[in-house]
Amino acid sequence: MVLVPVAYGSAAREAGSQLRALASRLADAEYDNRTGRYMYHHTKTWGDPVMTSADGRHQVAFADETKVWQAADGTGEQVTSQLEPQYPDQDSRDYWQRNLKPKAAAPAASGPARVPLPPLDLAPLPSERTRLTELLKVRFGAGAVSKEVSTVYGRYVVPRRTRAEILRVLADVPGFRWRGQVTDRAGRKGVAITFDDRDHNAQSLLIFDPYTGELLAHERLTLSPVRISAYQVILGAAWTDRLN
Repeated sequence: MVLVPVAYGSAAREAGSQLRALASRLADAEYDNRTGRYMYHHTKTWGDPVMTSADGRHQVAFADETKVWQAADGTGEQVTSQLEPQYPDQDSRDYWQRNLKPKAAAPAASGPARVPLPPLDLAPLPSERTRLTELLKVRFGAGAVSKEVSTVYGRYVVPRRTRAEILRVLADVPGFRWRGQVTDRAGRKGVAITFDDRDHNAQSLLIFDPYTGELLAHERLTLSPVRISAYQVILGAAWTDRLN
């Protein structure tokens, strides 16, 4: 499969007002007002890691699908399945199909790997603006914030009030641009913001559910010359009492 970045229109504007408007009208997510022992997350990730050929011309992005059940004390279970690698272009695909070891080129058919999670001091997710600003590393700029927002949504089941506050924090971070409606890699409609980090030749893109404000996807890609992505979609988040 050849990896293609998320498409959006060329028109862009400062994202603050749109993010504040979204924060003001959020609806409940499916998990809101529910409880459970475990926080459950179902994600797919591409580009972790990315391998580049010795001549720098060909890249391959490895991919996996993960389901995690994690209690407040960190214990639980993680199930990971390897997916088909992806490529930035057909030339890279042809090169790596010839040169990758068979197990890397085609994921093993032995099934998913199940790993018990050990105890961990998992701090509660803050809901107050000052602590969220610290957690999201706002002082390091929009590129760092994008990564931390993705980490937060991949680790916690984020309640509506906190989702709204995260959007308001993002609205105050300089550099985010509003991209309007997009379609994520799972085929879901969302609204997107981007940040172009020219110093590191990279772009961060965050896609939010237009009704609940949940993070649907995070993409980080090089601006030039090869737009290989590191990309994660959050396919499910919930509270549950069972490991299944």
